[in-house]
Amino acid sequence: TYFSKSRKYVVLAWFGSYTAIFIMSLFPVNAILTFTQTEAAADEYVHELAVALNLDKAQDLLLGGCEAISEDRFSDRLSILGTNLKRVCNNLRIFPLELAVPCIDSMDICHVNLGDALEGCLETSQQFEIGHVEKATSKLKETCSKIRDAFTSPIDLMAKKDSKERAFDALVNMVAG
Repeated sequence: TYFSKSRKYVVLAWFGSYTAIFIMSLFPVNAILTFTQTEAAADEYVHELAVALNLDKAQDLLLGGCEAISEDRFSDRLSILGTNLKRVCNNLRIFPLELAVPCIDSMDICHVNLGDALEGCLETSQQFEIGHVEKATSKLKETCSKIRDAFTSPIDLMAKKDSKERAFDALVNMVAG
């Protein structure tokens, strides 16, 4: 009858649609589609947004303080050490603990977690105040090295992807907050 024929077509259509979805789920989407242009456009947009928010100046401010600390002649001048130490630590306290800034070496956006740097800065201040200048200088150079590493784009693709995701989340939080 007419209904039995229609029923067969409906059952075949349902079976075909589920089979097609099942077969498509066996193949990764990356094998079928490419997102390189989309990723490049998103990276460019995020970079422009970070520059518009003057996050590159925040990066220069932190790195400038760290460069002043890392110079060899710096260890000989304790008064400058105390001044620069206080300046870097005060600058770190001003910034949110998580930042999204343009990377130094590329157009990528870098996720920077300043929590460890702030802890290192506070530990350095304590060492300096109790007279352990060499320990304070060593700890501060180590902290500044970590800050410099945070401003460079990761080489590993998985780390780069993870860094982009965390940077985008931090940027959204900065704009929303």
